[in-house]
Amino acid sequence: MPTFWDIPGMQPGVITGDTAKALLKHAKDTGYVIPAINCSSSGTVNSCLEAATTKGKPVIIQFSEDGSASFVGKGLPNEHGVKAASILGAVAAAHYVRNVSPAYGIPVLVNTDLCAKTSLAWLDGMLEADEGFFKAHGEPLFSSHLVEDGAEYLKKMAALNIIGDLGDYSCVKTVGNDTQWAYYDKRDWELTMVGLVKEALTNPSLGATMSPGGAMKTPERMAELKETAKKLCSPGKGFLAADESAGPWLRAGHADAAKIPDTIENRGAYRSLCFSTPGLNEFISGVILHWETLFQKDASGKEMVAIIKENGMIPGIKVDKGYNKKGVWSTETGPLKHPEVATLGLDDLQQRAAQALHKELVLPNGETCSNSTLQKDDLQQRAAQAYAQGARFAKWRNVLQLDPAKGLPSDLAIRDTVHTLARYASICQSEGLVPIVEPEIVPNGNHDIHYCAKMTKKVLTAQFEALKLHNVYLEGAVLKPNMVKPGIQGPKASTELVATLTVETLLATVPTSMPGIFFLSGETALDEDNEEVATINLSKMNELYKGKMPWHLAFSYGKALQKTCIVTWLGKAENKQAAQKALRARSGANSDAVSGKYKAGTCASIGTDGNIMQAAGPY
Repeated sequence: MPTFWDIPGMQPGVITGDTAKALLKHAKDTGYVIPAINCSSSGTVNSCLEAATTKGKPVIIQFSEDGSASFVGKGLPNEHGVKAASILGAVAAAHYVRNVSPAYGIPVLVNTDLCAKTSLAWLDGMLEADEGFFKAHGEPLFSSHLVEDGAEYLKKMAALNIIGDLGDYSCVKTVGNDTQWAYYDKRDWELTMVGLVKEALTNPSLGATMSPGGAMKTPERMAELKETAKKLCSPGKGFLAADESAGPWLRAGHADAAKIPDTIENRGAYRSLCFSTPGLNEFISGVILHWETLFQKDASGKEMVAIIKENGMIPGIKVDKGYNKKGVWSTETGPLKHPEVATLGLDDLQQRAAQALHKELVLPNGETCSNSTLQKDDLQQRAAQAYAQGARFAKWRNVLQLDPAKGLPSDLAIRDTVHTLARYASICQSEGLVPIVEPEIVPNGNHDIHYCAKMTKKVLTAQFEALKLHNVYLEGAVLKPNMVKPGIQGPKASTELVATLTVETLLATVPTSMPGIFFLSGETALDEDNEEVATINLSKMNELYKGKMPWHLAFSYGKALQKTCIVTWLGKAENKQAAQKALRARSGANSDAVSGKYKAGTCASIGTDGNIMQAAGPY
């Protein structure tokens, strides 16, 4: 049987056009894999070429938008709509591969990963480089580009003999992920990439995606995650956070509400009241549940999950287990009056996530168990549980404290937070749950808004580096950050400054592939109306930056949606309809805020009357 070296025009180094297409067809027909490796440094390129050479097989060197920027350094500007660093990095990387790959003696394709419609400036810059190279050498600089829904771009690429979609070839296996961690810790990542490429070239399995952990992704699973995330990011909609471990009235920060008895019956009555609110799905796309609520029924015996689905919303599940206030050894005590903390719950998440799909779960040993008898011994299992029961997204909250004098948050706390959230996110995606990534910087303290902005940027930068390291599929995830605000006891800041610093921080740190950002409201001072402040801040962001943000910017509020509803209800059945009206009104106000159109004071609220400090600690 002819080998790929028998293909006309085949040569060591970069191949394009008909030769590249013939190689892909040969691999598909013959049944061998060509791994596509996302790279972000010359070191990862070299390692992948070396690994492929040891097998004597072709390889695809691939660059994503963010990986391209990393190739030339994290310090260069890369504004949305311009993408100067991503363009420079991709072009420089392609020239680098062309210069070094012939020495490795294998055919190489240079591909760029999927370009979303929000990042077409990146593709425009690369195509300009392709045209210049074509005029000088008779072939394009890149072998192929992937573009989302770009018929006009495919025509341009065809004219330059550029392959428009590697997805047409089942012989292509994407290996690893582009990662800015490689920028800091190249050697470890390069060694990992060598192993992955060798495994991909040895393993005959076709058409799958392999992460550094070895877990297999299927196109069906990724499509499901992306579709769920898209629905969660529906225009004008946000999340109802109903994931309190105790009655939500205990965290509402209101004197009368705090008197409602915290019983399972009252919790069930209140939650069914909220979930069955007529028309709530006009403003709410997803409802975040506590573990208790995921399996709870209302007084008539109807499951809460069924109520949510029938009301046109998507059930989600909180899967972290809070934190121990004893904190992390040797860390400073912060404004919350305890040391820095690590969130608990990774140990049994996998099984819990899966159970959210099936009422009876088949365990790895072949045994089956019901919800009530399941042994919760790892996070993967909890994720499986949640999916089985009907949840389609998940939430995990890590808490960071600010104290400039003590240097909080510490690098240790940040690293633990972002690693834990990335590990959680990858586990949830493996079980079909869209992860909400929530690295929350709490507002407690006397810091000013600029310190909050500085630390939020630092945390989010580290967070997305960690998500890449764990091969988390951003198109199938969403972010839940804090707004950039001063500490509760700190100097006040205007709504305009809060909005500006918050969005500018997000634009500097959040990749365009992330479909949605849903703010937590955060605690406020006793002389502030938490509901109104949260709505006004969100509206101002969407007003000032309309058309300038690549993601859906919305809300994931608990108390800031429910406080007036709770105080209207007060545990009395006769107040149900009035409470539902209050919840619908505040949800509608925040829907207006997503469009940047909310007018302060137009939604009735309980205001600051009866304000008390909310219950402390993890919830």
